[in-house]
Amino acid sequence: MKIALYGKKSDAVEKILLEKGVTIVSPQSNDFDLLISYGGDGAMLGAELAYPGRLKMPIRDRETAQHCPKHSLEQQIVALLDGQLKESVLMKLIGTVGSIEHYALNDIFIHNKNNVSALRYQVKIDDDMYAREVVGDGVGVATVHGSTAYYRSITHGSFRVGIGIAFSNS
Repeated sequence: MKIALYGKKSDAVEKILLEKGVTIVSPQSNDFDLLISYGGDGAMLGAELAYPGRLKMPIRDRETAQHCPKHSLEQQIVALLDGQLKESVLMKLIGTVGSIEHYALNDIFIHNKNNVSALRYQVKIDDDMYAREVVGDGVGVATVHGSTAYYRSITHGSFRVGIGIAFSNS
């Protein structure tokens, strides 16, 4: 298995992988079976932006989140190499403007360009009109992963299933 690493402090992962005899390649080579992103949410989002659709294993670094005794960095690597981990697929949002598509693991927000002018927009869900005219600063659609960030600052809530729509100052 060829593994590429992504993240500013991924040398901790590299050391363990090398001790286990794993081949480590540069992510730029695009010749890898798995990309391990080591860091926080930003590392995972950056890895997906740089290498969209490639198999990834996000691991939080010790500075971002303390590992419990059952899930130390070394134990996570051993579980990976022993085939004990299950692959899961994260939902992605697709935002389309004309012929341009943008993908997001966390959220897509549309804001007013001019701060003294509001947006006016309609909201349709599955071709059903949800709101004929909304006036506000913006609107966002979030996945479960984005629900604890900007979405939460607007709605004062989060969710664990599906997607959420946040209307900013509407």
